[in-house]
This record gives sequence, C-alpha cells and structure tokens, in this order.
Amino acid sequence: MKTNQSQRQVTVVKLHPLCCVEQVSLLMQISRHPRLVEVLGTSFNQNSNYLVNEFCSGKTLQESIKTKALSLTHMRVILLQIVAGMEALHGGGLVHGNLSLENILCLRLEQEDISSTSIKLSDFGLLMRHPAQESSVSSLLPPSPDPPSVSYRRRSPESIRTSTFTAESDVWAFGVVTWQILSDGIEPYSHCSKEDQVKHAILSGVRLSKPSRCPADLWELILSCCQQVAASRP
Repeated sequence: MKTNQSQRQVTVVKLHPLCCVEQVSLLMQISRHPRLVEVLGTSFNQNSNYLVNEFCSGKTLQESIKTKALSLTHMRVILLQIVAGMEALHGGGLVHGNLSLENILCLRLEQEDISSTSIKLSDFGLLMRHPAQESSVSSLLPPSPDPPSVSYRRRSPESIRTSTFTAESDVWAFGVVTWQILSDGIEPYSHCSKEDQVKHAILSGVRLSKPSRCPADLWELILSCCQQVAASRP
C-alpha cells in the first residue's frame, strides 16, 4: 500500500474500474478538506484497485438521524457541510457518484451543541473525473455496468439511462439526501419495493413528495436539484 502512515487505523474501499491513478492522486490532495474522509494511500494491482482511507469513528448520517430528533437549524448546518464537501470534489473536477446518507459519517452530532457538528463525506469507490475535465471529445464517461451499491433511489434519470455519473447527477443525489434528512431518514420511493419499480417510476417522471416539515426554501432547493434536465440543476 502506497502510504507513509504507520500504526494507524484505516479503512479500505474498492475503486471503480474506470478510476485511474491520476484521479486518485488528485483526490488525495482534495481529501484534506475537513468535510471529506482523507485518502491516505492506494493499492493498485492487476485485479482490483483500492483506496486506503483514514478511519473515522462514529455512525453514518442514516443511523444518526433515525435516533436523534434534529431541529431544522441543525439540519441546515448538516446540509451546508455536505455542500462544502461536494464543492471541494467538484471544484477539483471529480464526481462522487454515490452520495447517500450511508456514505456521510457523523464525527460529532450533538443536539445540545449544534455548532460542534462535524460530518465527512466518505466512500469514494465510484470516484470519476468530471466529463467537463476530460481531454477526450466525448461529453460523458464510457458506460459501465451499474455498480450494485448505487441504488436507483438516488440516481438521476440520465444516470439510470446511461450508467454514467456527473456533477449534475451528484446534484440530483444531494436533492434526494436533503429530502431524506427532512424526512428523518425515510427511504426515498418507499412505496416501491423493488429497484426495477424505482427505475420505472423515476424514468416516468414520478418525484418525491414534500416532507411534512420542509420549509419553502428547502423544498425549492430539492425541486431545483431534481429537475429533469441536468443542465438546469444548480
């Protein structure tokens, strides 16, 4: 493993086959951002490639919001920190590809001390270079088999159709994550028991309904992030 860290707990994440050494090198620089799990090293071989990440104790955001009654103010703080992490990735020309509550780690989430809240984005296994940063003529990354870990529930229509992941599909996923946070962790499209049903619903134009305690400005944010036309998303 290419890391100079010693006697330190780490986690290992398998990389997407399309990911290359240059992208990982860039991520290692970007991941020093306080809202990203730091990448410490890599392991590349003929069969599989892996990221070696810092170990972060604590629960996922999915686990945390189901056990804590968070205020709207607290939710907004969390959303701002998620945005900061995604801006760091996109600013470096990278696409996360798998943003979800399960891939957001809560280092600190105290209801009595909102200012101490600290979350980090994790699981960069689908790390890809944003198409706009590619030197090739193609405007999209080459289609690849759907990674089983990426549910259709957080996939944009164009990502479902083409099996590609872009900054715009990341924005869609952020809209779904925002909806879930405001819905206390409820699974999106919970009325669909199977992934194929979710796929059909999204491609047919079915969208998530407004959470009961969602303020107008955050509902507008969700709607703008989940617009049908990718170029129209913020």
